[in-house]
Amino acid sequence: MEMAAEPHRLGGLSDSEVTKRYTALATALGRLEDPGGGRTLEQLEADPSDLEFPSWETLVTRTGAADNAVIIELARDVWEALGPNEYAVQLRHRPRTYWGFLEGRAWLNLGGLGLVALAIAAVEVQAQWGLRWWFWLPVMIAWPFGVLWLFHRRYRRRQRQGGKELPHL
Repeated sequence: MEMAAEPHRLGGLSDSEVTKRYTALATALGRLEDPGGGRTLEQLEADPSDLEFPSWETLVTRTGAADNAVIIELARDVWEALGPNEYAVQLRHRPRTYWGFLEGRAWLNLGGLGLVALAIAAVEVQAQWGLRWWFWLPVMIAWPFGVLWLFHRRYRRRQRQGGKELPHL
């Protein structure tokens, strides 16, 4: 289980404890027989993370893990080790309100209107002091990247907190 690539978890136990509990769950799940000879847990872990839920559901249902008290207890231990925030990040609904829409629009406006303001400032400075407009070009090129960096930083911080609304359009 790859832990270093994931962002720091809020709440929960240490990575070593999470790994230990997950290994116990994977071992117990691996001992169950799949009557259909389907995919194993190792094969599912190798799949890209953006795949649909049913491939996991099929394995859990066909092996009888959904009704196995030991597997259920080990899965709860893993969730407890991950902490309540990780549960909220993975399974809790993120609201989509008008406030999130306004925040998404504000980021777009900051990027677009900031460039317009820089262009107007460049023309005014050239008219009043004779400083050529192309001196402003590096700032105008860097502006969208700076706004995008700030947006991604804020988005990732909110994404790590379960139940927090994310900016949207």
